[in-house]
Amino acid sequence: LKISHEMFQKFGWNELVMTAEANLKQLMGVTQAIVYLYNEKEKKYLKFKENNEVDDNENDMVSYNENVGIIGQTLRTGEMTLILDPYAHVMYNGKVDLNTSLPIISGPI
Repeated sequence: LKISHEMFQKFGWNELVMTAEANLKQLMGVTQAIVYLYNEKEKKYLKFKENNEVDDNENDMVSYNENVGIIGQTLRTGEMTLILDPYAHVMYNGKVDLNTSLPIISGPI
C-alpha cells in the first residue's frame, strides 16, 4: 500500500490504475486486465475511459452501479471468483466485464 500511495502522490489515479493493470497482465500471463475504482459512498465503481487521454478528472471515467456485471457481484461479496464461461454467467455484462470466452478471475485487490 505504501508503494501505491507513493505512486498516487506522484502520478495520480490514471497512472496508478494503468500500472496495476499492466502488472496484473504480467503476473497472470494474460492480455487483458481491468482495474476498477470503487466509490463506496455512491455504491458505484469506476474505470477510466478506453483510448482516452485522462487527467484524473472524474469526467474521464465511466461509472456503473455496483449491481452491474460480474465485477458488481465481486464488489457485493468481496470474494475472489473464478468464472469458467463468462458469457454464460448470469451476471455477465458486456459493457463492464472482460470480453472473452476464456475463464476469468474477478476479485478485490
